[in-house]
Amino acid sequence: MRITAIVEALVQSGASPEMILSAVRAAEAEHVSEAERRRASDRERQRRYRARVTSRDVTVTAAAALSDKESSPAPPKETNSPDPT
Repeated sequence: MRITAIVEALVQSGASPEMILSAVRAAEAEHVSEAERRRASDRERQRRYRARVTSRDVTVTAAAALSDKESSPAPPKETNSPDPT
């Protein structure tokens, strides 16, 4: 619930300034704790992701070698023509 809606409801019901202040502090504390829970969840998710990504072993095997189609083309062969002189 928005803090302004809480304050409006308290003012309409005749709450004292101390009661309004107490309600606003409680609403803000709830908002902060929810944000911290979300951050903690995000940190844990990111830690698991990084552990998974960095733990992969990357090795090159013969099967991973380039095929003929993927390798560089061979240079053209030289043709030795007879000397015109």
